[in-house]
Amino acid sequence: MNEMLGRILDWKLAGEDCIRQAGVPYLIVRPCALTEENPSGSLQYSQGDTLKGKVPRDDVAKLAADAIQFGSKSNITIEVAEGGQVTNYGQALRFEGEDKEQSRAYAEFPYVPK
Repeated sequence: MNEMLGRILDWKLAGEDCIRQAGVPYLIVRPCALTEENPSGSLQYSQGDTLKGKVPRDDVAKLAADAIQFGSKSNITIEVAEGGQVTNYGQALRFEGEDKEQSRAYAEFPYVPK
């Protein structure tokens, strides 16, 4: 799929790596397939590029707004999809896991996908 999309996933990962290496606190939110559906009001979240599903754009926007308004754990990457147990988005923003993406070695900056 990555090849069919012009290696866009490589470019997204390269952008994330650039943010991680910038030396500033970050929260990277990876939504699953974005939809125009009404907000679900509940999310599931994970790490490690394992989550599949879909998520309304409005839910992702609320998560981003809550991160700005209420703060979040720094230096973490989370994936979100609809339909989980989380109705208080603050739970997702304080995810206790470490950022598993920091161990990826192939995409050092500057990274130019082949």
